[in-house]
Order: sequence, then C-alpha cells, then structure tokens
Amino acid sequence: MSQPTYKVAPPGFTREQREAFDRDGYLLIPDALSPEEVRLYIETIERVAAEHPDYRPNRPFTPWTGVAQLHPVLTELIDHPRHVGFAYDLYGELLKLHNSQCFLRPPGNSNTRWHNDGAAPSHTLSTPP
Repeated sequence: MSQPTYKVAPPGFTREQREAFDRDGYLLIPDALSPEEVRLYIETIERVAAEHPDYRPNRPFTPWTGVAQLHPVLTELIDHPRHVGFAYDLYGELLKLHNSQCFLRPPGNSNTRWHNDGAAPSHTLSTPP
C-alpha cells in the first residue's frame, strides 16, 4: 500500500496583509494574475462553456457540477501556490474545496441574482420601541 503524498502549504498572509484582512474583511492582491493568465482562464471557461450541454449563447450560464474538474487549467486552480497559502492560513488542516463554479452572464439584465451562502438577510428592518 502506497503512502499518501502531502504538500506543504506555500506562504500566505504577511503580518500586514492579515491585519488588513481582519480589519477590512477582504484583501486586494495587486497583479496577482498576469494578463496572459487572465486571458488563459477566460479562454478556458469559454471553451468549457461551449462544450457543456447546458450552455446556450447569450443566456446566463452557471454550471453547478464543479468546473474545477472540467479542464486541467481549472483543476490547477484548486491548490495553486499563488493563493492556497492564504486559504490555508484561514482554515488550516480543515481546508477543502467545497464547490467550484463559474458565472457567465451576457451584457444587460440577466435576471439572475447573487446570493450569499449563509443565512438570508432580513428584508424588513424593525425599529426598537
């Protein structure tokens, strides 16, 4: 029986980045992707969409089947050294990929809504007596 292969997480947050993340709730990473990488990811998503049986041009497209498994370029994003260290710093050994999606929306109103994955916010505000 072979032993599992483990990876060591690459560096994540610097002290200053973690302080900013804890304060602001997000972290901007300038130039995290090169223009070539952006182009590669866009072209890959467009290729995956065009080959998907549910894709219809000029209609919103959001496959729920886990896009990370649909193309090797997307699979490499799961634990890419460029960003997985940040996730590991937050979740440690509990880090896992829960789902992977892409959202393609044509220009204009697509009648789709973004939602959070937590509790639904209240739509009515109550004022204390």
